[in-house]
Amino acid sequence: MGGNSNGFNNSSIGGNNLGSQNSSSKISGGNMNRRESSIRGKQPLKPALFLSGRVHPGETPASWMMKGILDFLTSDCSQAKLLRQVFVIFVVPILNPDGVIYGNNRCSLAGVDLNRQWKLPSKTLHP
Repeated sequence: MGGNSNGFNNSSIGGNNLGSQNSSSKISGGNMNRRESSIRGKQPLKPALFLSGRVHPGETPASWMMKGILDFLTSDCSQAKLLRQVFVIFVVPILNPDGVIYGNNRCSLAGVDLNRQWKLPSKTLHP
């Protein structure tokens, strides 16, 4: 996982057999490992927020919303700093990169609407 001293990490969270990768950002203030270390009993659990966009590739305004969210959360604004101190924030700007890259309007390369796969996801069909 790539990271820096400001509490922002970017990492790949999966891909497909055609080489497309999906990335996420982890944003937090203070101790970046507070959520992980709390699992080992060292600190109280820091709540997590999960934000995602473009599960349906045709919803292009979501890209602009995610850009605005990331710009705000990584800014020096006092409200953004407070959010980073209180939460570990996970952001996946494009949840369905295959659909975006290959022009599918609602589905992944497997022909599946990923927004309907929350109950029984498959690592193969819904990476």
